[in-house]
Amino acid sequence: MTELRLQVLKIIQDRDKYNPVRGVDIVRILNLREDKNKFGAKLRQIINGLRREGFAICAKGSGYYYPKTGAELKAYIDSFTSRIESQTEARDCLLKTYDRLHQEWILKQQNKMLDEMKIRSQQKSLLPTPLPA
Repeated sequence: MTELRLQVLKIIQDRDKYNPVRGVDIVRILNLREDKNKFGAKLRQIINGLRREGFAICAKGSGYYYPKTGAELKAYIDSFTSRIESQTEARDCLLKTYDRLHQEWILKQQNKMLDEMKIRSQQKSLLPTPLPA
């Protein structure tokens, strides 16, 4: 584990759900003066990596914390699962919209090509017929 990951873990492990630590505060505590937006994404990667290693890091709108009981962790997992399901539903709806719009775009392109072919055909029929030689 890198020193940075260990420092992030130590900060979060000292917090509970009643006193979470915000991501911007972790950046400040560790004196990380990079672009805050870019470091926010990096911090989330670090936290997700720690979770994958088995550390029970929870989050809520006001920051990150370490659960003190199994019930707290289970409540977070249930909330996390609900957010995943909501995001999955939104993704599925977007995919359906994409399919519909893509089909409409294809039909529009095909109709445009057919219209162009009709116009060319009409233009050819308007040309004077050559006189017999």
